[in-house]
Amino acid sequence: MSIDIKSVVNRIKNLREFVIEVEIPDGKTLSGIMPYDVKISKNIGRFKIYAASMEEAKQRIDEYLEKE
Repeated sequence: MSIDIKSVVNRIKNLREFVIEVEIPDGKTLSGIMPYDVKISKNIGRFKIYAASMEEAKQRIDEYLEKE
């Protein structure tokens, strides 16, 4: 699979920072290295993430939390 350098550069240029808030269920622990800047207060996690869209940001956070 060939990756077009121009498309990669354009994607990087178009990334924006999003803050995604999600409820962290009681008893859920997040361990190890965090791939995002995250702050957890009470049961609310605030994740700062770079993505091309809000939808992509939410999807990436959801995928991360499902793995944990």
